[in-house]
Amino acid sequence: MREFDEFLGRKVCVENHSDRSIAGVVGIIIDETRETVLLSSSDGNKRVAKNNATFKFENTSLNGNLLKYRPQDRIRKVKK
Repeated sequence: MREFDEFLGRKVCVENHSDRSIAGVVGIIIDETRETVLLSSSDGNKRVAKNNATFKFENTSLNGNLLKYRPQDRIRKVKK
């Protein structure tokens, strides 16, 4: 997985987060904004801030601070 692929529909684990109650949440990304991702998990939908978080996709971990773009802006930055 490239660092800035589309994330909708991907399974993700919140490895680390400044809010300890969110760390360890596993779900599928169903929505994304500049600052947050919305996960569909076994406990319902969870809105997770990207700031101060580490997300694990398959076998790749990404720092949420690097993902703080709107999805369409992130894709444009990669194409340049």
